[in-house]
Amino acid sequence: MLIENRGNENKDIKTAVLMLEGGIGDHLLATPLLRGFRKQYPKDKWTIIVMAMHHEIYGYVDPLYNDGDHIICTNPNIDILYSMRYKSNFYTSHARHADIIYRQNPYIQSPHRFGKYHFAEVWCKIHGFDMDTLLIDYYPTEEEDLKGKKLYETFDKPIVVIQPFGANDPFEPLKNTNNKDWFLDRWQVIISWLVNRGYSVIQIGKAGEHVFDKVFSLVGHTDIRETAIIMKYATFFISIDSFLMHVAKAFNKIGIVLWGRTNPFRLGYMENYNLFKLHSCPEIFCGRPEGILFDMAHHLPHFTPWNCPHRNCMDAITIADVCKGVGVVERNLRFDPISWKKHAISGIL
Repeated sequence: MLIENRGNENKDIKTAVLMLEGGIGDHLLATPLLRGFRKQYPKDKWTIIVMAMHHEIYGYVDPLYNDGDHIICTNPNIDILYSMRYKSNFYTSHARHADIIYRQNPYIQSPHRFGKYHFAEVWCKIHGFDMDTLLIDYYPTEEEDLKGKKLYETFDKPIVVIQPFGANDPFEPLKNTNNKDWFLDRWQVIISWLVNRGYSVIQIGKAGEHVFDKVFSLVGHTDIRETAIIMKYATFFISIDSFLMHVAKAFNKIGIVLWGRTNPFRLGYMENYNLFKLHSCPEIFCGRPEGILFDMAHHLPHFTPWNCPHRNCMDAITIADVCKGVGVVERNLRFDPISWKKHAISGIL
C-alpha cells in the first residue's frame, strides 16, 4: 500500500522508502517483495531505502561506527539500510524528503486473512505487483561463510539444527511467548534419539532459553547472522514455525516443522515435513495466525500479551510423529547417518 507519494519529476534519481516491521522470519519472507521493488524501481532511476525492525537479515552495523547511520547492506535489492532499533538520521535525511513511502502490515490485509495466498505473495500484492517465485534471499559475507565452514569442520557427525522456542511477544519483540512451543520432555527424547542415531545436534536460540542435554548449545552465543550461516552446513533442521525454517529455505535445506495454530500453507514451504494436526483444538479463534491482534489477548479492550492456556495443537504432535518426519527427510535426502562420511566443504554437504 502506498501511503504517501511526493513525486518530483525534476529529480534525476528519486527515492522510494519501504518500512518493514514484524519478526525475523517476516523479514526473510519480505525478500521476494524486495526483488519486486528493485524491478519496479530500477537502480538507474531510484534509490531504495529500507527501514527494518531486523536489519540483520539484510546487512550489519559497521563495527567502525556502531551506529544506525552506518549499516552495511548485503542484499543487492536495497541501496540504503536503516534499523528501527538504532538511532539514526533516517527521518531527517531521507523519510522527510522521500518521493514515495510504503508502510503496510500484511497480517491485517484481506488477501492474507481471508485469501489463499502465501504470506510472501501477500506482501507483493499489497504493494502492487505479483511475486516472481517463492525464493528466500539471504546474503552472507565471505567472512561469515568462512566462520560457518570452520564450525562445521569441528564436527565428526552430520549436523541437525534445532530451534525449540519462538513467537515474539508483541510488546517486547525480543521476548518469547509460549504459543508455538512444543514440550521440553518431548524435545529431550527427540534430541537423545538423534544423538543415538548418529547426529550432532546444535541448539540455537536467545539468551535465557532452556538448554537441553546432549546438544551443542549456541543459545545466547550467536547473533542472527552468525546463527543463519550455521544452517548452510547442516544436514537438516527441526523447529517450530520460526526463523530457522525461513533461513533454511534460503540455503535450499529441508527439515521438520512443528506447527500449532499457524498455517503451513501460508507461512511455510511444502518441501518440508510439516507436522500439524487439524481439529486438535476446540477453540474457534485462538489469536493465530489470522487474528488482527496476533499474540495479543483478543478480549477487547485488554491489549495484553496472549499466552495459550493449553496448547492442544502442539500437544497433538507426538514423539512418534517427529521420528517419522526424520525418516521421511532422510529418505528425501537419500541420507543415512550411520554410513555418513564427512565430505569436503565443496562437496555435497
